[in-house]
Amino acid sequence: VSTVYNYLVRLLFGVPSYDAGSIKAMQKKVTEIPIISQGVFDEAERIIRASKLGYRIGVVPVDHKSIGHKRRYLPKFSLLGQAIIDMLRVWWSLRVTGET
Repeated sequence: VSTVYNYLVRLLFGVPSYDAGSIKAMQKKVTEIPIISQGVFDEAERIIRASKLGYRIGVVPVDHKSIGHKRRYLPKFSLLGQAIIDMLRVWWSLRVTGET
């Protein structure tokens, strides 16, 4: 799910996304960029809009510590549906109406 999600962000918006739902470090003014997403796509939208406004987007590798066992993650399909709806709303906003 994550691979497809990040690929769609790159394809639709031209913004590299490695893990749009991961921890972010950003300037306070980036958090003040208005967004229209109403769900889990909000972090990806903030990255997209910041990139379109000229902010640099980078990745800093992090060394993860194992907790001894792997937890199996099952995606919530209701969240996936909401993310797709938000993704299309943001795409429409940026491509068709010309918003930033």
